[in-house]
Amino acid sequence: MALTITNTEVFKDGDARVMKFDGATSVLTLGSTLVLGTEFTFIGWFALGDTGAFMAVAGFQAPASDSYPLLFSYGATTIYTHDGTSATSVIDADLFDGNWHQVGVVRNGTNVKFYLDGAQTGVDKTLGTNNALSINRIGNRNGAFNYAGKMSDVRAYSGLLTAAEISQMFTNERAKYNV
Repeated sequence: MALTITNTEVFKDGDARVMKFDGATSVLTLGSTLVLGTEFTFIGWFALGDTGAFMAVAGFQAPASDSYPLLFSYGATTIYTHDGTSATSVIDADLFDGNWHQVGVVRNGTNVKFYLDGAQTGVDKTLGTNNALSINRIGNRNGAFNYAGKMSDVRAYSGLLTAAEISQMFTNERAKYNV
């Protein structure tokens, strides 16, 4: 799969390989569409910039497309997933503190679970639709909601990780991010 990097700095920070996005023009464009479907896990490490705006980690660039596996909202500290309808989780943590946080979403059909730093946050959520989700870019959604900050170890799994697997992943990786 070809990858086009536009205005995105890639560097090593300690033991972590990091991508830094400017919140305006930074984007990684995938050479082909990655189909996540309706059952997937999308997880990564994020150090969010202070933009006062919505920021999509990944999305689908297409006319009238409004889908993304993970989006952050500044102020309310809300994380979203969206496939035509949204599932949200307001979390009791400041993700815009400049520190690294592991954030993930596990979707099983219309059922959605959000994770923060190795633990489920909030209660299970339900999407109003069961549309399959695809992505073809990292750093924004359909040219909007540009991501500002750093991200690392962003992963998409075609299966469902368990709470124990996500917790173990956090435990194994946290030292790399000084958490």
